Amino acid sequence: MTEIQIILSVGAAIALYCWISNRMTHVLHPMRMELVALGDKLLDSNRLSDDDVDHINFKLDNAYNGFFAWVFAATIPIAAIAVMYDRFKGRPDPADDCPEELRADYRKFIRLSFVSIVGNSPAAALICFMELVVIELLLFPAGRTIREVALLPGKFDFWNHNNHKHGY
Repeated sequence: MTEIQIILSVGAAIALYCWISNRMTHVLHPMRMELVALGDKLLDSNRLSDDDVDHINFKLDNAYNGFFAWVFAATIPIAAIAVMYDRFKGRPDPADDCPEELRADYRKFIRLSFVSIVGNSPAAALICFMELVVIELLLFPAGRTIREVALLPGKFDFWNHNNHKHGY
């Protein structure tokens, strides 16, 4: 390739990236408005802990921050391992700290904020999508096994090293 072809190819790639980014912004706008409405509803409830209020404010403040899209792309594998470890240890979902009538809205808010933040960068969104697909393919069989073991009677509590109380 000649220099002019390289320059034109890079220019076309930049223009395409900008166009995709613009389209993603337009597609995500209604969802972001729902995110703001849901965040306001949760904050107006005055029933959340200070940590949850800070978390919601942080997510709302960074809904358009492209840097965090790349942070998510870099940390999704680590977060998946941390979540699996928490499930193995039997730790509750952090959303369970919310009052029960707000829990569904809080979980929806977290999902919407993730999509909103990742949607700020098409390249980071593609990386996150690929990571989530790989994690799902790898963990689906393991997740199914974990759920089945978790439903077994208490004598099969592998994570509590006090198995002697079960008579063996």
